[in-house]
Amino acid sequence: MNEPNELIRLTIKNSDTVERAYMLLEKVDEHLKKSMDEVMGNEIEKLFPGWDKLCEYSERDVISFWPAEWIIGNEKSDAWYSIDIIEDAYLYINCFTATSGGKTGILFDTDRGLHGYTSKAWRIKKENFYNDNELSLKKAGFQCQNGLIFRPFQLDLDMLAESYPDFGADAFQPLTDVLNDIKSVHHLFDNLVAELKTNAQL
Repeated sequence: MNEPNELIRLTIKNSDTVERAYMLLEKVDEHLKKSMDEVMGNEIEKLFPGWDKLCEYSERDVISFWPAEWIIGNEKSDAWYSIDIIEDAYLYINCFTATSGGKTGILFDTDRGLHGYTSKAWRIKKENFYNDNELSLKKAGFQCQNGLIFRPFQLDLDMLAESYPDFGADAFQPLTDVLNDIKSVHHLFDNLVAELKTNAQL
């Protein structure tokens, strides 16, 4: 049996149910993102008091946060941590739960205006930074892939389903764990940003 074709035939035969299910999942996506905004805003405030943050995943697909000293000039931020889609999936819930090939993480990055490198040179710089601090960064769960330095996270699909619509703290515990891991190695990223600022003579 050609499984992909059989799946397509079943989908066609049940297209009304598939359509209703997809419309429901779109609503779940929006609710999940709004809930993530609230949880991240509260957790960042507790773990990183005084830091600036932009928690608007439900509005603009942005959750970023950074210490005040990372802000240069009039920019909102020249260096930051942010939730990013590492490997995309069609629905956000599939990205956040690592189903259908999705993968998310909290990423560290900076504007080119701060580091001044070409794309290739900046990738190499980040890879060297990761390699120089690999023991500490790996212990905190960070990975480096194609020049991206990030701490992956994965929400539990069953827990989200069971707790819907009132996603409790347990459903977002992986995010709290990630923030604690970031806190444990933040000094390393802070040193890198300080170096970049010095080299750029800012």
